[in-house]
Amino acid sequence: MKTTLDRAALLGALTNLQRKTFTDPILPGALTIQELTARQRQQANEAALAAGGDFTPDNALYRACVVQQGVIDAKTGAPLLEAGDVEALTNGREQAVNRLATAILELSGALPGDLKSGDPAADEGQSDAGAGAGTGGRKHG
Repeated sequence: MKTTLDRAALLGALTNLQRKTFTDPILPGALTIQELTARQRQQANEAALAAGGDFTPDNALYRACVVQQGVIDAKTGAPLLEAGDVEALTNGREQAVNRLATAILELSGALPGDLKSGDPAADEGQSDAGAGAGTGGRKHG
């Protein structure tokens, strides 16, 4: 039987962000990635929606925002890239950016298809972050 969480334990479980090392053959070294906060994911979602009106889960701007916010300095925890780097990422190497964004989203427990458009009719059948198809039973970290 599991123990009942107190306030401190609950806040810790919900606010201590997971980190992991990410490597890719295209990169000359390893990166530290961190799952997104709820606010960061919302900001990426809003930026993607505001940029085009045509919502797609593969939106290049959304993925660039995810990478900009999810790649961190291992020592300070601060984003390694700046907000101004998002434009460069949208014009960068698509598959490398996609692999990195997907790793961050998976660490966050949110698959790219979990992105909501804000239109209930369009979102019907889509899951909320972390509850999407393919996330059940997956371990993160």
